[in-house]
Amino acid sequence: MHSSYDCETSDARLAHRLMYGLIVPRPIAWVSTRARNGRDNLAPFSFFNAVSGTPPILMFAISRPAEGEAISHKDTLANILETQVFVVNIVSPGAASQMASTAERVAANVDEFSHAGVTKSPADKMLVSRVADAQANLECVLHHHCDIGEATAVFGRVVMAHVAPGLTNDGYINTEKLNPIARIAGNGYASVTPVSKQSTS
Repeated sequence: MHSSYDCETSDARLAHRLMYGLIVPRPIAWVSTRARNGRDNLAPFSFFNAVSGTPPILMFAISRPAEGEAISHKDTLANILETQVFVVNIVSPGAASQMASTAERVAANVDEFSHAGVTKSPADKMLVSRVADAQANLECVLHHHCDIGEATAVFGRVVMAHVAPGLTNDGYINTEKLNPIARIAGNGYASVTPVSKQSTS
Protein backbone atom coordinates (compact mmCIF):
# COMPACT_ATOMS: atom_id res chain seq x y z
CA MET A 1 0.00 0.00 0.00
CA HIS A 2 1.23 3.48 -0.86
CA SER A 3 2.19 5.96 1.83
CA SER A 4 0.07 9.10 1.49
CA TYR A 5 1.00 12.65 2.46
CA ASP A 6 -1.28 15.66 2.71
CA CYS A 7 0.98 18.37 1.33
CA GLU A 8 -1.31 21.12 2.59
CA THR A 9 -1.16 20.07 6.23
CA SER A 10 2.23 18.34 6.47
CA ASP A 11 5.50 20.01 7.40
CA ALA A 12 6.58 22.22 4.48
CA ARG A 13 9.96 20.48 4.46
CA LEU A 14 8.25 17.18 3.63
CA ALA A 15 6.51 18.61 0.57
CA HIS A 16 9.84 20.16 -0.45
CA ARG A 17 11.59 16.79 -0.24
CA LEU A 18 8.81 15.08 -2.19
CA MET A 19 9.03 17.64 -5.00
CA TYR A 20 12.79 17.32 -5.28
CA GLY A 21 12.80 13.55 -4.96
CA LEU A 22 9.87 12.58 -7.18
CA ILE A 23 10.16 15.03 -10.07
CA VAL A 24 13.34 13.59 -11.54
CA PRO A 25 15.48 13.75 -13.52
CA ARG A 26 15.37 17.53 -13.87
CA PRO A 27 17.43 19.18 -16.62
CA ILE A 28 19.91 21.81 -15.49
CA ALA A 29 19.98 25.36 -16.76
CA TRP A 30 23.53 26.64 -16.29
CA VAL A 31 22.69 30.33 -16.51
CA SER A 32 25.24 33.00 -17.33
CA THR A 33 24.51 36.68 -16.82
CA ARG A 34 26.47 39.91 -16.61
CA ALA A 35 26.04 42.81 -14.24
CA ARG A 36 26.04 46.37 -15.55
CA ASN A 37 29.55 46.81 -14.14
CA GLY A 38 30.77 44.02 -16.45
CA ARG A 39 31.15 41.25 -13.84
CA ASP A 40 30.03 37.84 -15.09
CA ASN A 41 27.89 35.44 -13.08
CA LEU A 42 27.27 31.73 -13.63
CA ALA A 43 24.90 29.52 -11.62
CA PRO A 44 22.95 26.25 -12.11
CA PHE A 45 19.19 25.79 -11.67
CA SER A 46 17.38 22.45 -11.80
CA PHE A 47 13.80 23.69 -12.04
CA PHE A 48 14.13 24.23 -15.79
CA ASN A 49 12.16 23.29 -18.91
CA ALA A 50 10.81 24.33 -22.29
CA VAL A 51 7.53 26.25 -22.38
CA SER A 52 6.85 26.99 -26.05
CA GLY A 53 8.34 25.91 -29.35
CA THR A 54 6.92 28.79 -31.40
CA PRO A 55 8.12 31.23 -30.30
CA PRO A 56 10.92 29.36 -28.52
CA ILE A 57 10.47 30.11 -24.82
CA LEU A 58 12.06 28.39 -21.84
CA MET A 59 11.77 28.92 -18.11
CA PHE A 60 13.77 28.28 -14.98
CA ALA A 61 13.03 29.03 -11.35
CA ILE A 62 15.28 30.76 -8.85
CA SER A 63 14.68 30.07 -5.16
CA ARG A 64 14.63 33.36 -3.32
CA PRO A 65 17.26 33.49 -0.54
CA ALA A 66 16.12 33.83 3.04
CA GLU A 67 16.44 37.25 4.61
CA GLY A 68 20.10 38.04 5.27
CA GLU A 69 21.34 35.07 3.20
CA ALA A 70 23.96 36.02 0.60
CA ILE A 71 24.07 33.59 -2.34
CA SER A 72 25.01 34.03 -5.98
CA HIS A 73 21.56 32.97 -7.21
CA LYS A 74 20.18 36.37 -6.28
CA ASP A 75 22.83 37.93 -8.55
CA THR A 76 21.43 35.94 -11.48
CA LEU A 77 17.98 37.43 -11.02
CA ALA A 78 19.30 40.95 -10.35
CA ASN A 79 21.41 40.84 -13.51
CA ILE A 80 18.54 39.56 -15.66
CA LEU A 81 16.18 42.24 -14.39
CA GLU A 82 18.83 44.91 -15.04
CA THR A 83 19.99 43.80 -18.48
CA GLN A 84 16.97 41.77 -19.73
CA VAL A 85 19.24 39.07 -21.19
CA PHE A 86 20.88 35.77 -20.19
CA VAL A 87 22.35 32.56 -21.63
CA VAL A 88 21.30 29.02 -20.72
CA ASN A 89 24.24 26.62 -21.14
CA ILE A 90 23.59 22.86 -21.36
CA VAL A 91 25.76 20.84 -18.97
CA SER A 92 27.62 17.75 -20.17
CA PRO A 93 29.12 15.15 -17.78
CA GLY A 94 32.63 16.50 -18.34
CA ALA A 95 31.58 19.83 -16.85
CA ALA A 96 29.72 18.43 -13.83
CA SER A 97 32.34 19.36 -11.26
CA GLN A 98 32.68 22.88 -12.66
CA MET A 99 28.93 23.28 -12.66
CA ALA A 100 28.80 22.17 -9.01
CA SER A 101 31.48 24.73 -8.16
CA THR A 102 29.31 27.52 -9.54
CA ALA A 103 26.55 26.47 -7.11
CA GLU A 104 28.78 27.26 -4.14
CA ARG A 105 27.98 30.28 -2.01
CA VAL A 106 30.50 32.97 -2.87
CA ALA A 107 30.75 36.72 -2.41
CA ALA A 108 28.83 38.94 -4.82
CA ASN A 109 32.05 40.29 -6.34
CA VAL A 110 33.26 36.84 -7.42
CA ASP A 111 33.21 35.90 -11.11
CA GLU A 112 31.96 32.29 -11.08
CA PHE A 113 33.57 31.59 -14.45
CA SER A 114 36.98 32.27 -12.91
CA HIS A 115 36.05 30.62 -9.61
CA ALA A 116 35.16 27.33 -11.36
CA GLY A 117 37.79 27.50 -14.11
CA VAL A 118 35.18 27.79 -16.87
CA THR A 119 36.28 29.17 -20.24
CA LYS A 120 34.22 32.09 -21.56
CA SER A 121 33.04 32.83 -25.07
CA PRO A 122 31.09 35.98 -26.04
CA ALA A 123 27.43 35.70 -26.92
CA ASP A 124 26.47 36.82 -30.43
CA LYS A 125 23.43 38.99 -29.70
CA MET A 126 24.02 40.29 -26.19
CA LEU A 127 26.72 41.43 -23.79
CA VAL A 128 26.91 38.17 -21.86
CA SER A 129 29.52 35.41 -21.69
CA ARG A 130 28.53 31.87 -22.56
CA VAL A 131 30.28 28.64 -21.51
CA ALA A 132 32.70 28.00 -24.35
CA ASP A 133 32.95 24.24 -23.80
CA ALA A 134 29.21 23.61 -23.34
CA GLN A 135 27.57 21.32 -25.90
CA ALA A 136 24.90 23.96 -26.46
CA ASN A 137 24.12 27.55 -25.49
CA LEU A 138 20.79 29.35 -25.74
CA GLU A 139 20.91 33.15 -25.81
CA CYS A 140 17.71 34.54 -24.30
CA VAL A 141 15.95 37.83 -23.77
CA LEU A 142 13.67 38.17 -20.77
CA HIS A 143 10.05 37.47 -21.72
CA HIS A 144 8.42 37.50 -18.28
CA HIS A 145 9.13 36.86 -14.63
CA CYS A 146 6.87 36.27 -11.65
CA ASP A 147 7.08 35.19 -8.02
CA ILE A 148 5.54 31.80 -7.32
CA GLY A 149 5.77 30.39 -3.80
CA GLU A 150 9.38 30.46 -2.63
CA ALA A 151 10.76 31.02 -6.13
CA THR A 152 10.89 33.49 -8.98
CA ALA A 153 10.06 31.96 -12.37
CA VAL A 154 12.03 33.47 -15.24
CA PHE A 155 10.78 33.04 -18.80
CA GLY A 156 13.19 33.69 -21.67
CA ARG A 157 12.72 33.89 -25.43
CA VAL A 158 15.55 32.14 -27.25
CA VAL A 159 17.04 34.43 -29.91
CA MET A 160 20.22 32.50 -30.75
CA ALA A 161 21.25 28.87 -30.31
CA HIS A 162 24.79 27.47 -30.48
CA VAL A 163 25.15 23.70 -30.93
CA ALA A 164 28.41 21.73 -30.97
CA PRO A 165 29.44 19.98 -34.21
CA GLY A 166 27.96 16.52 -34.73
CA LEU A 167 24.96 17.03 -32.44
CA THR A 168 22.38 17.69 -35.15
CA ASN A 169 20.95 15.56 -37.92
CA ASP A 170 18.51 17.31 -40.27
CA GLY A 171 17.91 19.84 -37.51
CA TYR A 172 17.20 17.22 -34.82
CA ILE A 173 19.41 16.96 -31.73
CA ASN A 174 21.11 13.62 -31.05
CA THR A 175 20.36 13.21 -27.34
CA GLU A 176 22.87 10.40 -26.91
CA LYS A 177 25.67 12.63 -28.17
CA LEU A 178 24.42 15.60 -26.19
CA ASN A 179 24.32 13.42 -23.06
CA PRO A 180 23.20 16.20 -20.69
CA ILE A 181 23.35 15.68 -16.96
CA ALA A 182 20.28 16.16 -14.78
CA ARG A 183 19.51 16.63 -11.11
CA ILE A 184 18.01 13.86 -9.00
CA ALA A 185 17.21 13.72 -5.28
CA GLY A 186 19.60 15.20 -2.74
CA ASN A 187 22.96 16.14 -4.19
CA GLY A 188 22.82 13.48 -6.88
CA TYR A 189 23.13 13.83 -10.65
CA ALA A 190 22.38 11.50 -13.53
CA SER A 191 23.09 11.43 -17.25
CA VAL A 192 20.15 11.48 -19.64
CA THR A 193 20.07 8.77 -22.32
CA PRO A 194 17.03 7.79 -24.40
CA VAL A 195 15.24 4.48 -23.71
CA SER A 196 12.70 4.88 -26.51
CA LYS A 197 12.58 6.62 -29.87
CA GLN A 198 8.87 7.34 -29.44
CA SER A 199 8.15 11.06 -29.01
CA THR A 200 6.27 12.14 -25.87
CA SER A 201 5.92 15.80 -26.84
